[in-house]
Amino acid sequence: MNKKYWTIEDFVEANNNAYRLSQNGKFLEAKPYIDEAVRIAGIIVSSPVKINNLSAKDYAKVFAMAGFIYGELEDADASLYLYQHFQFLKTQLRHGFPNCDNLTLYQFRSNKPYIITNLKENQFTFASPREQNDIVDSPIFAWLDFILGKQGKYNKHILYLKQSFDGYRIASFCRDSETKRAIENTLMWAHYADCHKGFCIQYHLDSSDFRRDKMEELSASRLFPVDYLSKDDCVLDLSDPNNTLSSKRAYFTKSVDWQYENEVRMVSYNPLNTAKYPEFKLGSKSNINAIYFGVNCPDSTKEEIRNALVGRNIRYFQMAINPRNIYSLIDKEIL
Repeated sequence: MNKKYWTIEDFVEANNNAYRLSQNGKFLEAKPYIDEAVRIAGIIVSSPVKINNLSAKDYAKVFAMAGFIYGELEDADASLYLYQHFQFLKTQLRHGFPNCDNLTLYQFRSNKPYIITNLKENQFTFASPREQNDIVDSPIFAWLDFILGKQGKYNKHILYLKQSFDGYRIASFCRDSETKRAIENTLMWAHYADCHKGFCIQYHLDSSDFRRDKMEELSASRLFPVDYLSKDDCVLDLSDPNNTLSSKRAYFTKSVDWQYENEVRMVSYNPLNTAKYPEFKLGSKSNINAIYFGVNCPDSTKEEIRNALVGRNIRYFQMAINPRNIYSLIDKEIL
């Protein structure tokens, strides 16, 4: 164990031995093997060279098993630390827009102090996935609460696995659909912009912000479009203990009932940042392009926003009811 030099065969052997022993409840015997597998995996993950065509997903399983073993040994700090590595590696996806250099995205907002700060600082704010207005968004938490809430043969590790999910945060946007511009969506104005008294921020997001990684902080963020599933699409059966979730299914799917939002979502994982609402600073190539004021947005809000963005190349638009069709909205640029 713990040789200075290693081969991929060493890794496979250590991993297999740890798995075999842990499945039989021999956690102390499994510990030196999983320690060796984690040591080798850590070296490989830190290297830009791909070894033996194994992916981050493959190495994530090693850290998950290590978290399990240390959890059953009741080493809380080590188990949580290893599970956090597992989560970081699970986020190592590409991103959802491989052929796009940039995207135009929108956020509908009410007038709150932190939103004004975000405008000034060219940033947006993440929130916990558990704060979403859909009770099964993100599906991972319904899975966690149900599957991991059951009593199993080995369950000491469950607390630390659950805690490792605390580092996830979400920021939601919407985009134009094939048939309608986002700013014409009256439901979005009603639900997210204080019944038309708020405003909508238009972002130009460069592809360099679609994916970020800081391995030393175990932090990562990814941008994906949300997939909307009907009750007959890939049913998630929580009564099946063998049912698992991919990272994409866990965080980037919703019921078809929410399809009107046409959501694009950024998911961030950063277990070292304990802020309830951490910020994402836009990169140098991304910016805020425009602000659309709701039909009933008060003059005081408009003035506050203009003052926050003074000196920047921002366009402003006023939304209004279309007199030729009262069930639609129009916008007019204002100076």
